[in-house]
Amino acid sequence: MAAQFLAKLTVMVTDRNVEGLLAQIGRSDDAELLAANAWDIVPLLCACLTQPVAEQHPALLYACDALLEKVAGCGSAKELLIMLLEQADAFSDECKYRALLKALRVTLLRLPLHKASFLDIVFPPLYAHIETLPLPEGINELEDEEFELLQSDPTHASLHEALTNLTDLIEAVALKLNETTGNVAPSRKVVAKVILRMLSYPIASLDLETDSPMTELALRLVNLMTTVTANLFVVDSWLMEGEEDDTSASLVLGVCCLFYIVFTKDICTESLPAVLTPVYVLYMQEVAVQQAMVDKSSLVVLKALGLFTALLHRLPDASVEYVLDSQRYKELPQRLINIMVYNRMKTVRQRALTAMKIYVSKLTVDGRYYFFSAYGE
Repeated sequence: MAAQFLAKLTVMVTDRNVEGLLAQIGRSDDAELLAANAWDIVPLLCACLTQPVAEQHPALLYACDALLEKVAGCGSAKELLIMLLEQADAFSDECKYRALLKALRVTLLRLPLHKASFLDIVFPPLYAHIETLPLPEGINELEDEEFELLQSDPTHASLHEALTNLTDLIEAVALKLNETTGNVAPSRKVVAKVILRMLSYPIASLDLETDSPMTELALRLVNLMTTVTANLFVVDSWLMEGEEDDTSASLVLGVCCLFYIVFTKDICTESLPAVLTPVYVLYMQEVAVQQAMVDKSSLVVLKALGLFTALLHRLPDASVEYVLDSQRYKELPQRLINIMVYNRMKTVRQRALTAMKIYVSKLTVDGRYYFFSAYGE
């Protein structure tokens, strides 16, 4: 019976029998047959989830997409998770990536998400696909209103679509975690880290000052972070723990982008502990700011300057006196000077000059004396 069912379904797909496939989707008595043949059905359907099929046979793409989502709800969720992830090498096609994310969402929500191991095996390959997507050509050479041209760039549109699809999955998982009892802290950390990596690349390397769908998506990711963790500053504690994975460059840049959005867009500030002083907050963000300042992308540097300036604005004038006692803080002025002199974007150079002026105004008299003694020449 199972073999006959598989043979019938294979003929439908091969002959592009859309009506037959849609009828199969509407049936309620075939769950056991779908589960029994899932190892063969998943690759069969995925073979049709490609851009050429979308252009030439859109109805077939829709039918295979919907049937794959139905298969994801039948049988063992653990086995289906493995089946779907085996198609990860096919993420080079956006149609397949989108369809697999929808199927993975169905499967994941059937699993006990308090076990972080499930999320640990799902999100790395999904984000690995995002890492392979290119940025729009010449993006680091645009200035001000020129960024509006990106809205018609196909590379930018493809990037936005892939990020939106992954964000939809993250949102579903985050909401499920809020309904899950038991110790879900490890699972929340996994979700928070993938958000940070998305903020690190490609969000940090894109323009977020122009009102655009990409900016709205970035704001959505930050709001999702508050769904995952009530205290946004917990991500700083991960960096301070010294774990090799947590101190990776991607997470540090993600933290910089996260708080750039929080403090420059003034969102989710209710998720920041009110007991922390502005000086301490500046100290907490110093690692992320300094690393972003030396990034090769001018847009990443721009976000570092934006966050640094926003944090300085929260300080009273002539209030910082211990900063020059820190070796790490002594590097800040030199990095600002390097940006002012060497960065190829006029906007970035101007922002660095503004940040330097504000920085000096926040130093005490003694602080300014030592500052000008070291950098006055």
